[in-house]
Amino acid sequence: MTSEKVSVSAEEYLAIYADKHYEWVDGEVIAMSPVLLIHELLVIYLKQLFTTYFALHPNMNGIVVGDPFTMHLPNIPSYRQPDIQVIIGENRRNLTEKGMMGACDICIEVTAF
Repeated sequence: MTSEKVSVSAEEYLAIYADKHYEWVDGEVIAMSPVLLIHELLVIYLKQLFTTYFALHPNMNGIVVGDPFTMHLPNIPSYRQPDIQVIIGENRRNLTEKGMMGACDICIEVTAF
């Protein structure tokens, strides 16, 4: 994909772009910047930290997912791919095989440069 903006439907985005480090906002596909090593290491560390916490506290019924897993908020025409999404308890009912349909409990975007 070039740096040009590409207009597609939400369905096309989910079928073609969602698993390839792109976001969809107001009908346009946006290519995300490549990540640096320090960014990836921070994401791995935080995912392991949350995952370990939930393993030690299974009553919380928590799960950790990340990019390219999407999050779609109601009434906002976008699918975003946060670096880390933490979903806890009853909120897991909004978790589908394709993404989080609603707000996650904790949303983390790592910015490292």
